[in-house]
Amino acid sequence: MPLVAVVVAFGFCKEAGAQTLSLDDCHRAAREKARSAELEDVIDKEHQQKENIIKVKYRPELSFYGETHYQSDAPDPTGITDFPFELYKLDKFQYHAGFMLTQSVYRGGTLKLSKEINDIDKDIESLENESYFLELENTIDEIYLDIILASKEEGIAQTHRDILEIKLEDARKAFDQGVGYRSDILTLEAGLAEADAGLAAYAARRNAGLAVLSELTGLEITSRTELELPYAGLLQDFTDPTFGILDLQGRRIEAQKRLELAKTRPSVNAFGTVGYGLWSLDFFNRNPQFYGVVGLTLSIPITSRQSAIYRNRLLSYQSDRLQIQKEALTRRQSVEKIKLDGELARIEALLESSGTAVSKYEALCEELDKMTKSGVSSQSEYLEALKKLSAARVSYEAYSILKIKTRLMKNRSMVK
Repeated sequence: MPLVAVVVAFGFCKEAGAQTLSLDDCHRAAREKARSAELEDVIDKEHQQKENIIKVKYRPELSFYGETHYQSDAPDPTGITDFPFELYKLDKFQYHAGFMLTQSVYRGGTLKLSKEINDIDKDIESLENESYFLELENTIDEIYLDIILASKEEGIAQTHRDILEIKLEDARKAFDQGVGYRSDILTLEAGLAEADAGLAAYAARRNAGLAVLSELTGLEITSRTELELPYAGLLQDFTDPTFGILDLQGRRIEAQKRLELAKTRPSVNAFGTVGYGLWSLDFFNRNPQFYGVVGLTLSIPITSRQSAIYRNRLLSYQSDRLQIQKEALTRRQSVEKIKLDGELARIEALLESSGTAVSKYEALCEELDKMTKSGVSSQSEYLEALKKLSAARVSYEAYSILKIKTRLMKNRSMVK
């Protein structure tokens, strides 16, 4: 078996006992660390409290009232002699106090509409919450795939270095036996130093990505953790919450318009009072006394109708603006998917050409390996071909990851 193939096969063996992690695992862990379930529970509690506040306005209300006043002139009916009852002069100082119970009987349907708007607000907050976590997942996708790519690039660089070490050992033996050249040793040592620098860079990038992913997910993710590739065939489409939010905002505007109209309808309230004091027109008794009153009040808005018309007109303009925004976002989403389709086609072509390049450079390295051993070719030529082989492998892996990343972007992209 050729030297390159042997080292590649050895270099890509899976590490025994390594922890395996999928992209879905990272999504779930990130949501859990960000307390998505708790946040949804808080939204439910807020919704319930807002509904309680709405209901309180329509429940019976008990209040205490008191009034006192002094008037400079008070009626004096005692001069009326032909009245069959005893009359008293009114005191200039009057007072009374008591309790009043009021109950809304009819408010034009505002209770039902207020609860409907509160339900819509809760749904909007839930979708906004989901939108935040989807953006978090998109960030994790980016980091996750970059770690996989950095790991593959590191593996390719390690394979490149291992081949150079073998070739360097062979060159030193040949030099010691007097059939090799010191220039070959120096060329391979220089190539080994470059390979070490590349390995350090790939490892630093991978470790930085692992640290960020660990922070976002709360998981202990190390270099021993094997990240599974999210193959494009397993990816599923999703519904962008942005459009759901726009639809709900449109429904809220329509409900708000109905509420503004309901506020202009007549309202009926029942009331009852129990009090104690002096009433200002009681000519028959000069002593304070208890009293009770029950009744209904009818309120018919007159001037507020014009204000309601203006508010409804404003809401109609907001509805028109939402529709225009939704159409613009739909077009932007379509354009973005067309662009991503084109990008996928470009990546497919580059992936195919990179695969062909890898095959050609592997054959070239195999041939040059034989030629250097027979003294027909120099180590520098072999080293140059090996560099191109490593670069071609890196390109192939990069395009493979980019293809998955682009599919993810297409299937889960969110318009803004």
